[in-house]
Amino acid sequence: MPLAALQRALAQLYTRQDARDRFCADPAEFARDFALRPAEAAQLASIGETRLHAYVDSLDRKRANEAARLLPLVAQALGPRFRAEFFRYARRVPLGRGPRRYRDDARRFARHLRGL
Repeated sequence: MPLAALQRALAQLYTRQDARDRFCADPAEFARDFALRPAEAAQLASIGETRLHAYVDSLDRKRANEAARLLPLVAQALGPRFRAEFFRYARRVPLGRGPRRYRDDARRFARHLRGL
């Protein structure tokens, strides 16, 4: 069970801004929320804010790259604004699950752009 709890905690940290905020404010309390044992809590706390944000940024870049690959004309039309708009969108809309998650994400992003 400890590994599953640690994996759930990491998944929340990597995908949810509110979880990152809670973790950065109090890593020990965040660990307690997932019923982590002291060893797992220490492992989680050892990640640190800098490494956590660097990894999250890399996931966001991968997600933006997939959207640009699936929406090449939109990416071309927006130029550098594509990434800025995508990151704004991605902070509010978590990536879905399953094999079609990037396709569905690109569709949601395109709908988001229509609302601008």
